[in-house]
Amino acid sequence: MTLRTRITLLTAGLLLVAFLVLGFALEGLLRNFLYGSLRTDLKEAANQVVRLLNLGGQALLEAGLPRASTPRSSSSPRRTRPSSPGRAGSACRKAPPWEASASS
Repeated sequence: MTLRTRITLLTAGLLLVAFLVLGFALEGLLRNFLYGSLRTDLKEAANQVVRLLNLGGQALLEAGLPRASTPRSSSSPRRTRPSSPGRAGSACRKAPPWEASASS
């Protein structure tokens, strides 16, 4: 193997390693930036939905949409909604469309 071939292969190998390191670094930085931006946008949208539900919760209940539940701690037991149309508290709001059509 001539000296010229060795130098060419060494240069090509070093360039390959440099491009791989640069590519992985750029991919990691771009991923962190994009996911951070997406996470921020989703949090802002979720907060806006919560504010809208809190402001217009009564109107949503009258329209038959379920009220937004508050986050529960993991230690408290989670209550489930009964699926029967004659459950307690059903007189204070209209039944959602999926329950009204099921009872007809």
